[in-house]
Amino acid sequence: MAKRKHRDREDVVCVRLKPDLRFVRPDWAIGVARQLVDSQLVVWTDSVCVALSEPSSAIARFFDGLTTIEELAEDLSAVTDLDMDDARQVVGDLALELFDIGAVHWTHSSPSTDAAHEIRHASEEPTHTKSDAELATSMISAPTLPKHDAAAMASETVEHLPDGRRRVTASITFESNANDLGTLLTQLSPAEMAPVNSCVGTRLRLGDPAYFVSARCSDGHIRSIRVDTSELADSIWALAPEQVDGETNASGPVVAFATKPLSGFGRPRVYDSFGQRRGRPTNSDEVARLVSQLLSEHAALARRLESSAPLLLDAALLISPQGPVLAPLALLEDRAWRHHLLQCGFDLTWTRAQLYCDTTLRVGSELDGNQIVRSGPFRLIHPTGHRVAASDVLKLFKHIGTSDEQTMQQILARIAAFHSQLTLLPPGDL
Repeated sequence: MAKRKHRDREDVVCVRLKPDLRFVRPDWAIGVARQLVDSQLVVWTDSVCVALSEPSSAIARFFDGLTTIEELAEDLSAVTDLDMDDARQVVGDLALELFDIGAVHWTHSSPSTDAAHEIRHASEEPTHTKSDAELATSMISAPTLPKHDAAAMASETVEHLPDGRRRVTASITFESNANDLGTLLTQLSPAEMAPVNSCVGTRLRLGDPAYFVSARCSDGHIRSIRVDTSELADSIWALAPEQVDGETNASGPVVAFATKPLSGFGRPRVYDSFGQRRGRPTNSDEVARLVSQLLSEHAALARRLESSAPLLLDAALLISPQGPVLAPLALLEDRAWRHHLLQCGFDLTWTRAQLYCDTTLRVGSELDGNQIVRSGPFRLIHPTGHRVAASDVLKLFKHIGTSDEQTMQQILARIAAFHSQLTLLPPGDL
């Protein structure tokens, strides 16, 4: 990555102490992508991607071009034990750091216009060179992941509507002494806790008799699949009988539900651990393969995030002779889009693609080990435009929060490398 020049910290102090800096109004530069990820604000310019600490994220979200540094410092001082001088320094340092990477520009208000000029002048006369990576690391701090408890309670309320229908609302409450999201996901799934007479419970046929097939996955954890016919259970078992756990009462979180339609006729349906429908299998063998891929997706989601861990995308990998294509999962829920993609010759997958350290995209399969692996360049189906904005890429990653600064920077570097291999594919070019 090319190095950029930044002013020496002594120069920053001189600028910060200018009285008129208090009246500068920081605002986000045009084209800068921002994404809140696990309480951290990820900022991506054309040349650098950084993750702000949680306190910095809380401040930077109010950089709107209307609020001055003095006003932000007053608010910060009011909610913390910082005095006004320290609060001004915290807000000013953050604004200057973001100005250095081109993420923020300045507007100003009375009493004079000298502050913005002096800041620009200071940035044009650097006395120190600092790489983007060094600057990015200095701005990263350790976020905390949401805390959950494996012991959760589900409750429901029933509302009777005037036309005779009922509206059932289910709430799932987690206690606060679990270690992390991975602990939760390796012990239960939200969908299996849904009340049986709720919309989700009815769709998953939770009140009906069912078969449970449990498999020990590559991470050592047992995960279960709930199916309502012996034919589906036998197909899953036959895919990898040596991996299906034979221990008595061995079970884990239900990560996939394979059911027949409510009408009792038609193709089988598969739902994930959150009760979302996934894929459109036509027979029991396709159900087994989809379930195997859902097991891999769930294992990746539950894994503690490390620099070498695969990153889950909120997009599926489509296979075609012209090369790998990514499609947002929401797009595949549209019947017209599915039909159009099949007509264009794409082979569809239905689970989240995983980005590995070598920037390959993979679709895992826990039971038979038949991974789909594709190298870049990649194309992303997008309604408009021919250039991939940083915001388009950031929105594909939902679970990249980590408490380790070095790990976070390595992950962001991997995302940046992936971004460099990605182009947009407008629908008209399919």
